[in-house]
Amino acid sequence: MMGHIVCLALALVAAPPSFAAAKKKAAAASGIAASTSTAVAAPSSLDVSTAPLRTVDELKAHFLQIDGALRGMTARFVQTVRISQAGLTYRVEGTVHYQKPDKLRMDMTSPERDATPPERQTVVADGKSVWVHRKTYNQVIETKLDAMRRSDPLIGNLLDLGNYSRLTERYDVSFDSGTLGVTLRPKGEVPRFTLRLWLKGTSRFPSETQLAIEAMQVQTVFEDIRFNPELDPALFTFVAPADAEVYRDFKIPAIGGEPQ
Repeated sequence: MMGHIVCLALALVAAPPSFAAAKKKAAAASGIAASTSTAVAAPSSLDVSTAPLRTVDELKAHFLQIDGALRGMTARFVQTVRISQAGLTYRVEGTVHYQKPDKLRMDMTSPERDATPPERQTVVADGKSVWVHRKTYNQVIETKLDAMRRSDPLIGNLLDLGNYSRLTERYDVSFDSGTLGVTLRPKGEVPRFTLRLWLKGTSRFPSETQLAIEAMQVQTVFEDIRFNPELDPALFTFVAPADAEVYRDFKIPAIGGEPQ
């Protein structure tokens, strides 16, 4: 689900420009699929009930409706990362394309000028693997989708955009009917993180999220959301540039834990 992030891309923002893992040059021709869709014609709301949401059970029923109505979406996003101990704030903007199930594309288009490092990235999930293209360093990192889901709650959140009811099964849920805020914490353990969602618009869709873990806070806001557009399948196909350093089956450290 979002949705929204230290997704893999942001988890790697702080990573060094080279890795200890063995590298492999991509033999495929260079290029990333063009970002094309007919999202302009897609609606900005979903066909779901607008009845008041007062309880967790009503929230779960609402999420089931969203799951049934949502096939895909596009949006712009603004993401702000704050690391209090380091006094660091990092802001990035971009676009996201999602297609159910498990296909995702994020293009980070406007990193902050004084970001460290000031790099642009593209993230593509093709249903089996997640690819991160670190354009500044001409590097490509590939990891298995299931491993990414286990390691990073935010990329898992994005990939579960059409499976919100699954989140209510995996996490302890609390709901504030006044603010339409949802708080999710891992079940059966000392929480490694807290994920908060805010329901917005006539569809009460979770278009704002916040991930908090220790001294780090990641806030993501989605704007100009379009639901169920016709998306070009090429959006979710990644071909590494021929001259890029490619790190396959990269082990992503779990947020608050060890590599998966």
